[in-house]
Amino acid sequence: MLPTAKTIAARIGCPMETARAIRRAMETHERSGAPFVAETMEAISAIIGPGAYGAEFIPPGEGPRSPSIEYVNRGDTYDPTILYLDGVSHGGRATGRGRWAVGSWGDVAERGRYQ
Repeated sequence: MLPTAKTIAARIGCPMETARAIRRAMETHERSGAPFVAETMEAISAIIGPGAYGAEFIPPGEGPRSPSIEYVNRGDTYDPTILYLDGVSHGGRATGRGRWAVGSWGDVAERGRYQ
């Protein structure tokens, strides 16, 4: 399930129009069935505009609470941003069954086991 435009606006502090455009980009990605989200993240970074510095990727860590994290860089580890979290299999590989979220990548990384 995708975050709502209202959730996006409230958490990242953007206008509702921007949040709706972000949500549309997420929906377009989900409908496309594309295996990678890098292009969508770059598009979302452009939608956010000032205060967004492109897309970043953290590979999966060790264990089930350590998904790969793709996110829009907002300048600080704990700034709320758009995330795409891909589950981790028992072999430590990404599952290809990710989910969109709004939060900080630092909070996700703290509860996981990353090197």
